[in-house]
Amino acid sequence: MNYINREVESQIKEFCKMFAVIAVTGPRQVGKSTTLKKIFSQKYKYFSLDDPEIRALAINDPKSFIEKIGDYCIIDEAQYSPDLFSCIKIRTDSDPSIKGRFILSGSQHFHLMKNITESLAGRVGIINMSTLSISEIRSYKNKISSEDYFYLASLRSGYPEPFINHNIKIDVWFNSYIQSYVQRDIRTLYNIGKIIEFESFIKILAAQAAQVMNLNRISKGLGVAVNTLKNWVSILEASGIIYILSPYYSNITKRFTKNPKVFFTDTGLLCYLLGIDSKSELKKSPMYGSIFENYCIMETIKYFKNRISGLKKNFYFLREQDRLEIDLLIESERKLYPIEIKISYKENKKTIENIEKLIFSYKSLPVDKAFILSLIGPSTQINPYLQAVGLDDYIKILEKI
Repeated sequence: MNYINREVESQIKEFCKMFAVIAVTGPRQVGKSTTLKKIFSQKYKYFSLDDPEIRALAINDPKSFIEKIGDYCIIDEAQYSPDLFSCIKIRTDSDPSIKGRFILSGSQHFHLMKNITESLAGRVGIINMSTLSISEIRSYKNKISSEDYFYLASLRSGYPEPFINHNIKIDVWFNSYIQSYVQRDIRTLYNIGKIIEFESFIKILAAQAAQVMNLNRISKGLGVAVNTLKNWVSILEASGIIYILSPYYSNITKRFTKNPKVFFTDTGLLCYLLGIDSKSELKKSPMYGSIFENYCIMETIKYFKNRISGLKKNFYFLREQDRLEIDLLIESERKLYPIEIKISYKENKKTIENIEKLIFSYKSLPVDKAFILSLIGPSTQINPYLQAVGLDDYIKILEKI
């Protein structure tokens, strides 16, 4: 399979100069192992605990395993051997001046992070890999437009393998992906007994993508306790399947909604769960606008998370009781950048009024430039503080935030 250069590569290399241990997490099949092998093939040895023999040695005698493999190693699926982390701690503490000694990767964020916080706190730089971003695809297919990539990401996904190899039937691939995820990760590691209900819950969340999550309503319909659903949400979030966007809180009012919004980290998986498998179906779907919002918000988060300079950004949405709504607020250097997302641009009076209300009614909020983002919209300066922008120009906007 052809390799697509990943934006997060520079962050990984930079962390190797700063930390003794680097941990790379992210969903299964997102390209963690491929990326690490590509950029460290000359210096680092690679060991995967998916290999039964290697896993057995790492579990049964972790001290000997670490002594045997030496320094500058990539240990994939490291969470399978919890005792390995204390041995790595001892090894790195023997000479803290050596940076980039071990690179750990794993798809099980809960288990990997639990072991890291217990044994390697302060010694590890943590990086989360996402599915392919629009910038990464442009570097791979320089003639692709943002519009084309939105439809490709929705119908082929941003997972590297099915995106590159169009001989793969995407519905078959995602069916296998979900079954592997449920059977291998959920049943084995999280001991969830209600597998059928869990799979139904994922589909219900897909139907609520880009909307405020109402677990009480889901609980009644699914017949599963709210606390159980909260646990399932945490598992899906930690596994990189969904992203939870929190509401923005301000000291000037307590009227902001408390419930978060749910987004799927990959738009292709979202469309698969919704049963959408063609461009015409996507355009006719009542979820069309929500899918586009899901896509834009995840592209925004990917852009910043793939860069060290973006790690201090925070992301929110705003929905107030008197119906003031803003799809996305980017918080950067104590300033807020409101973004309204519309599938097609029209000089919508309500949208403009929403942003004006945010700026002028809540003057204590540190609002900077505001944007209306659409699929193919023109780049138009509506007024001094509000700009309409299409996807093609959106990345240039993010570069300045």
